[in-house]
Amino acid sequence: MRAKRQAILPETYLITGDNPKNPPSFLNMLASCLEKGITLVQFRARQLSHIEYMKLADKVVRLCHQYGASVILNNDAKFVGELNADGVHLNSARLSSCQSRPLDKTKLVSASCHNAQEIRHAEKIGVDFVTLSPVFTTTSHVCTDVLGWENFAKLSSIAHIPVFALGGVSISDIELVKKNGGYGIAAIRALWGAASY
Repeated sequence: MRAKRQAILPETYLITGDNPKNPPSFLNMLASCLEKGITLVQFRARQLSHIEYMKLADKVVRLCHQYGASVILNNDAKFVGELNADGVHLNSARLSSCQSRPLDKTKLVSASCHNAQEIRHAEKIGVDFVTLSPVFTTTSHVCTDVLGWENFAKLSSIAHIPVFALGGVSISDIELVKKNGGYGIAAIRALWGAASY
């Protein structure tokens, strides 16, 4: 098996949580996460209009950069340069529609994967890392089939780029993630507002 291409990435990847409709509260929570040492953030706010998203994204990028953290937009790659963000996250729909890497190598590209086909396609277009989910049941995806550690390990073993476990995992699972071929954890609930990391 080929060695996985390593990226300079932290073991924790924060996906922003609830309350983007209340920007001050949202930004306060983000600042708290950054103060606790988060250095890689995915700005995810699907419930916002385009105008609301762009306004808040501008503030999110500035705040993350103040703390030396990288911020990836869960949105169209064309907004990365406009907002001075550090990269883009491809959800399953955007990943499947991409036939080539959407940004140059100076920016980060991550992708949501749930099966071998998506992992292979993500690698084919040259993403830097992927999230693999759901490892376990989450409050937002109660009825979704979960991978469990056995299937996570099988899928992670075919990847040659870092794989972040997502879905019902926490900081305490990082060593278990690594034992099963992963790189680290991606999380909303376990990192957004958690008492400590």
